[in-house]
Amino acid sequence: MSVTRTVALAAAPLLLGGLVACGSSSSAPKSPSVHDAAVAFQNALINNDPAGACKYIDAAALQAQIAKSPQLKGKDCVTLLTTVLTLAKSTGQAVQPAKDITVLSENGDTATVRVTSAAGKAETSTWKLEGGIWKVVNTVNAQ
Repeated sequence: MSVTRTVALAAAPLLLGGLVACGSSSSAPKSPSVHDAAVAFQNALINNDPAGACKYIDAAALQAQIAKSPQLKGKDCVTLLTTVLTLAKSTGQAVQPAKDITVLSENGDTATVRVTSAAGKAETSTWKLEGGIWKVVNTVNAQ
């Protein structure tokens, strides 16, 4: 297995989880909301903007993901996400808008979001508010 594929496979669960399928919003954000962050994250992924997407990934969660694989040591978010997006596109799994994004709960600086893909696959993500920006911490397949 190539290093590029290993890096992509190790980072993909956190970086692309259910969040790659987030829906879109037609309302203008009035204050930072987890829904708005999920939509912005998805838009960055769809537009092949890894730096923009990395703004919505929790640094500690990213470091924990990197620690799981020696091949990832020293890689930054933009490099990892670029690799994951390239692999996803090359395998016909490019980021697509979802059918639905629902905030299941929000309590202070933490939230739980369910994202349902156009194919009906649902995944749940945990987000936390850091410095006024909602960031994804983890994603779990909920189907």
